[in-house]
Amino acid sequence: MFTKNENEIKSLIEKIINQEKIFNNMKADIERLKILMTEIDIGLGYRFDFKENTCIFMDEEGYCKGFVYLNPIQGLYMKSVIEYDRIKYYINVNRHRYVCLACPYYTPRYKVSSPQKTS
Repeated sequence: MFTKNENEIKSLIEKIINQEKIFNNMKADIERLKILMTEIDIGLGYRFDFKENTCIFMDEEGYCKGFVYLNPIQGLYMKSVIEYDRIKYYINVNRHRYVCLACPYYTPRYKVSSPQKTS
């Protein structure tokens, strides 16, 4: 028979082992996340680092003209423009590339034509 202290020690050891398993699972998740982030960065580099791949909605300063905001978003680089007596805000997607990543309207500036069949 175990005494009360022995049962408490056994319970604590089981909790430590469970916490170690949780920690190891988190480590594996973080490693997978690092790989995914690297792949995302490569994709974003493709969109931003080559002029022909930049989006048609991004101006020369890196601001997206595809989405207009009526209020500035704290923490983002934005510029204000007055048009038709209203202030509009645009996000600098060149500085906030992950915003651009989620955009369903991304369209490269220059379209690459598919190879033509030769007869």
